[in-house]
Amino acid sequence: MRNLERWFVPVFLGIVIAVAATAGACGNEPANPVLLASADSSVGDSVPGDSTPGDTTPPDTIPPDTIPPDTIPPDTVPPDTVPPDTVPPDTVPPDSMPPDTTPPPPPPPPPVAASITVSPESQERAVGDSGVVTAIVRDSAGREIWPVAIEWDLGDTSTVLRIRVRRTSFVIFDAVGPGVARLIARHEALADTALVVVR
Repeated sequence: MRNLERWFVPVFLGIVIAVAATAGACGNEPANPVLLASADSSVGDSVPGDSTPGDTTPPDTIPPDTIPPDTIPPDTVPPDTVPPDTVPPDTVPPDSMPPDTTPPPPPPPPPVAASITVSPESQERAVGDSGVVTAIVRDSAGREIWPVAIEWDLGDTSTVLRIRVRRTSFVIFDAVGPGVARLIARHEALADTALVVVR
């Protein structure tokens, strides 16, 4: 009878533990804690501890990065070996041509006077008045020529007119008595006459 108890208890406990393990694997509720407690109190846990040996995979056997550091040497291109601008400064001498030795052209010939005209050609004044007569010299194209030398002549006695101011292109006169007077403007061979009547 004792021999029967000696092998029955371990076998019974093994069955209970196997059922509990199967139920846990299937997702069922764990075995009755009372049974587990009684099993634990009857006999020490005969299931050996985790017999799975520790992870036998050796640590990472890939050696650290065996690629040597960048073996490309630093930039071996030497600094710019092109010498600075070797073109000499402008060797073209300054303008070696002598200054313009061509003489300036001769001045154009003076215009040729073709006519002389007085203005006004005639006028009336009273004794004691003053008046003005002008003269213009023109070339053959009708362009005025200036300056020119003009001479003024009084064609009568000074009893009618008296010239107070003489200029190149005009005269100023005073009427001193009744009569007719002529003021003549001359330039070279040209002449024109202004008639003044004093009343």
